Amino acid sequence: MSDRRLFAPAVADGTAYVADVGETLMAFDLDDRETRWTVDLDGVEYAPAVADGTVYLGDSEGFLYALAKSDDLRWRSDSVGALATGNGRVYVGGDDLTALAGGSGGAHWTARTGDLAAPPVAAAGNVYVATGVELIAFAADGRAQWQTQLQSQAVAGPVVADGTLYVATGEERVVVRAFDAGTHRWTYAGDCETISSVADIAVGNGQVYAVCDGQVVVLDADAGEERWTAGDGVRALAVGSSVYAGTEANEVVAHAPDGSERWRMSLDRGEAVEHLAASAVSSRHTAGTLPGGGSNVEKRPGDVYAVTSDGADDGSSREWLVALDRDGVRWTFPPAFTPSGTLTAPVVGNGTVVVGASDHRVYALDTRDGSERRRFETGGPVEHVTIGNRIYAASDATYAFRWLTAE
Repeated sequence: MSDRRLFAPAVADGTAYVADVGETLMAFDLDDRETRWTVDLDGVEYAPAVADGTVYLGDSEGFLYALAKSDDLRWRSDSVGALATGNGRVYVGGDDLTALAGGSGGAHWTARTGDLAAPPVAAAGNVYVATGVELIAFAADGRAQWQTQLQSQAVAGPVVADGTLYVATGEERVVVRAFDAGTHRWTYAGDCETISSVADIAVGNGQVYAVCDGQVVVLDADAGEERWTAGDGVRALAVGSSVYAGTEANEVVAHAPDGSERWRMSLDRGEAVEHLAASAVSSRHTAGTLPGGGSNVEKRPGDVYAVTSDGADDGSSREWLVALDRDGVRWTFPPAFTPSGTLTAPVVGNGTVVVGASDHRVYALDTRDGSERRRFETGGPVEHVTIGNRIYAASDATYAFRWLTAE
């Protein structure tokens, strides 16, 4: 501590609050001198002040932070990566795959997988990952159930439905592969002669949906036969009561499962759609079960939630979360950061849409009107969120926050 530049502390109720110049706010117990908690804050330039149990602190960007002790944070783990929930565990896919206890955050096991092509997926008591040119299934206790070689690098997936895994690989045309317990079922390679790549993949309604070269390519999940294609400039995909496509022209288009267009909507905020999530989703966009064992089916199954982006010349961007249905935009959520910042892909469940932001926060919003039900603080930009019995966020660490119902 002696090598660090510290501001004068603020003292209240047996606790000393000390700001480290440019970096950290720390709380110390005055009796035993133990650290109660720390919060990482970039650009700290002023000494903290305390009033009514809240600590106030200013930074170099002109923001004023108000921090208070919260019972919402259940645990924090130094394991960082894309998240999935299942089997009472939180799976963190970073340089390796780590299984954390959902209740405490303690590490159950780590598998040396290397970098993953996409977030892990938990289903039917297993967790599945695509890494390099391998597809691997692990049991809940960390034992490798099976693994199979892919013919080229995985670029999207896996996604799981009815015991079958679907993964896209990066060959010089559209390639989607299906596996059942590690056994190859079918391969779809398209009929195009130009170089193609799969940017996203989802499954639902007995079909597999892949975003390929700006189009939605739809395959029969059992046989891998092409059923229909649609769209132009598609960048994001979600499957609910409709198949939703978000485009680089800042449109959201809803298709029926047979490919017919139901509606399309141009958005006023932003320039392009970056992420989509839908109510009543049966795809990878809502991993895990909800509190009490409920499903992800919402009371508004026609809703879709779009993250739109407005890029600047300096490479920065500003993003919004927009809720819409066939009747139009219902609400828009502007996060706290200004003038730029990014949002994660949202997830939907239990009447709530959850999204993380580069302002170090996770927002839990009411699906009906976009009002904040909760907000949660982390120590860095939020990269990924998912929901299970708690809300989980990947930031400078993995965080587990109390969900909206009693635990």
